[in-house]
Amino acid sequence: MRGIAGTTKIPVKVVNSVVSKFLCELEQIREFFKINSVSYTPSSHLRKMKIYLHKFSRFAPVFDFQRAKQNANILQTKLNHICFWPQFMTQIAVVIYVTDKNDPHSEKKIVQTNLRALCGCSAYAFHRTRNKIGLK
Repeated sequence: MRGIAGTTKIPVKVVNSVVSKFLCELEQIREFFKINSVSYTPSSHLRKMKIYLHKFSRFAPVFDFQRAKQNANILQTKLNHICFWPQFMTQIAVVIYVTDKNDPHSEKKIVQTNLRALCGCSAYAFHRTRNKIGLK
């Protein structure tokens, strides 16, 4: 503490107060991440997304599963590039929406309200994700 106080020419009491407060906050953050650990690896996340897409394609076969897997890869790459990670089910809804929207063989398109209800994501999150990745 005295070394920091001497270098910065700030009283030792002030330096001690600031450093103590910083260390307490650091300990609280460390405990938070220890208790609420979230592991994010792109490969496991993508694998989980493909499993969910397969389940949705069995449950509601309104999109091409093979194209959805490719779109999931593209979406993950795009989201990692822009450092934006929306909720998992929002990502699923966007992948299904894009797959259905770009399908030339489908005459009837998925209604966004039904898709959001199926995936359980809000309209705000869905449209925010679409705008962030550049879908119109």
